[in-house]
Amino acid sequence: MSFCNNDILIQNILSLMKANNITQEKLASILGMSQPNVSKALSLKDKKCFTLDQVVGIANHFGVSIDFLVGNKSAKSQETGPRAVADFLAKIIESHDAKYTTIEMEESVFEPKEIYNVFEGYMTDTASEEKRKITYPAIYFPDYWSPREQAGSDYEAFEELYAEASQAGNDSRMKPVNDFLRKFIQIFEVYDKKGVDEEAYRTVVDNYLSKLRER
Repeated sequence: MSFCNNDILIQNILSLMKANNITQEKLASILGMSQPNVSKALSLKDKKCFTLDQVVGIANHFGVSIDFLVGNKSAKSQETGPRAVADFLAKIIESHDAKYTTIEMEESVFEPKEIYNVFEGYMTDTASEEKRKITYPAIYFPDYWSPREQAGSDYEAFEELYAEASQAGNDSRMKPVNDFLRKFIQIFEVYDKKGVDEEAYRTVVDNYLSKLRER
């Protein structure tokens, strides 16, 4: 059975190949296809399409979802909805890879109020603006782990962890995530101000992501 969606599938595959330096020959080897068939499936003019199994293979190799490959926006909105975000953040905290603190921000708060108009004889809705300081939970990924914190009151464990840190360093496994975020924020700010087109932006971000380990 063919798995043909539209041109978005091909464009997304080509972007991933470019970001990860994957040639048609390499992709053919990954999928167990011939290079000419890969070329035809990647052509916007040819009628040949990747099969469902091949699309699954592409998604697995690049570490993306099939929804992403075919441009399923509804799936993306579900992935970033309040419930999905809350569930993800809860799991991150439970894993002990992330730490949490609080930050205070000044916000403009508009609260609707009903006011009776004595001249017109009906209620009108207005919103008054008020500056408030709001305290937010903040989650962060430490670049470095602490021997003292991990050992707690166990002195022998502290000695072992301190020796390990002294010999091999104490980089956390989340340090690459922070390195990615620092670079991502820079390119996102340029993209958000229309300083670079979407194709180039996606290519750069995909390239950054490809350098991160899955585990």
